[in-house]
Amino acid sequence: MLFLCAFMVVGPYFCYDFPGSLENQIEKAFDVSSVQYASLYSFYATPNIILPLLGGLLFDKIGTANAITLFAIFMTAGQGLVAYGAY
Repeated sequence: MLFLCAFMVVGPYFCYDFPGSLENQIEKAFDVSSVQYASLYSFYATPNIILPLLGGLLFDKIGTANAITLFAIFMTAGQGLVAYGAY
């Protein structure tokens, strides 16, 4: 159980930081500078300021198990979209 709890923490951090590992490839493919990429990455991270507040309300409304399942589905779909875009 401890391993599964630790794995639940590692997955979201990997998904959140995945575009950071693609910096060189994105800069070469789309001919953007480091400053433009940093602006893109900042724009990508901005919703994470507001969404935890809304997520807390959703946890209270639909329950912990349902909320975790829903967030895992969203995270998997988003990660798939980023991987597809990188491909």
